[in-house]
Amino acid sequence: MNKQAHSIRRIMKKILFTEILILCAAIFAGCASYTVQNVPSQMDESKVVKAGDNDSSITAFPILSEEDSKKYFDYDLVAKNVLSVYLVIVNHSQNSIQLISSNVVLENDKVVTPCPQKEVYKLVRREYVGKSSFWWFFGLYVGAPISAAHTSGVNTKIEEDINKKILISGEVKPNEFQQGFVWFKLPDDIVLQGLGDKKLLLRVVLKKDGKLINHDLTFSAPKKRE
Repeated sequence: MNKQAHSIRRIMKKILFTEILILCAAIFAGCASYTVQNVPSQMDESKVVKAGDNDSSITAFPILSEEDSKKYFDYDLVAKNVLSVYLVIVNHSQNSIQLISSNVVLENDKVVTPCPQKEVYKLVRREYVGKSSFWWFFGLYVGAPISAAHTSGVNTKIEEDINKKILISGEVKPNEFQQGFVWFKLPDDIVLQGLGDKKLLLRVVLKKDGKLINHDLTFSAPKKRE
């Protein structure tokens, strides 16, 4: 009986040790996470730029800081040289207008077109390798696939969130509006945080009554981190 009791206690100790190890691994390795933030309903007027005419108005909210980037994407896209801009386009006329394009115009009239949302997702998505490797290192082989499955679920949420936030080009009906984010991956020779006092120019092209109308919005580049 004593031998059996001793065997049971040994098994219980192993189970307890395993549970503690799993808990420690979870604490130190952490779990992939993503905080979904809604698009800004009230934008800080000191950060927005506006343009327009009697028929339409455009409000641009550029994401120029790590704080704002993490607020809306739970990731610092500014550090990755990606300019994110939240646009609200309102049609004040009695006829439909078309949102044709939105591009960043650099010096020498070099045009940067919007980055596809799948490329933004690749930057923001959570990685598997580091977390799964931690589980394998401690011999907790069951934890690795669980961690990978959890990360996959988080990445699905990230992709869905980014797809919901993108600005869709196309028709804006009378007295209605279109809103969403556009992202611009700047070329390697143009560092977003190294532009100093230079201005960035965002050109939004609308079409009304068969005519193309350019609206230029300019704003300061993000300040370089100390």
